[in-house]
Amino acid sequence: MRFPHRPVGVFALVLLAGCATGDQAGQDERDRTLVLLDHSDWDGKIADALTRQGLKVAEREDRTAPPARYELSVRFGARVDYCVLNDSEKYSSVTYEVRELETKAVVATVRAAGWTGPCLVHWTEVFDELAEKLARKLLGSAFTPGS
Repeated sequence: MRFPHRPVGVFALVLLAGCATGDQAGQDERDRTLVLLDHSDWDGKIADALTRQGLKVAEREDRTAPPARYELSVRFGARVDYCVLNDSEKYSSVTYEVRELETKAVVATVRAAGWTGPCLVHWTEVFDELAEKLARKLLGSAFTPGS
């Protein structure tokens, strides 16, 4: 027995799957994009660490940036140490607060203490730890580079 409508059904299924994938990809991009509100000397390192975790950072004034769902506010606690070899500093706390752009509701807050870069025996950066924590809260898991 031959089904004459089978190719049409397969074509319709492929077409619908393509539409759903496009919509999901657009939503996914919006959910991964943060507008950085505050400006500091560490914006580049903050953005790099978040990007390595699969998030995107946009400037508020950037009209060409992808649409964002969230805004990111960064607050620094007290500076408790500094590196004599470079511009790295140690902070008692660095806090990321993420709010929905439309409702201004807080959706995630993460905090850590540490160095902004390497100094002698300290090689970790507080921004990497914060980016991983934030990715876990926003995306459900931390991003594994290369996956």
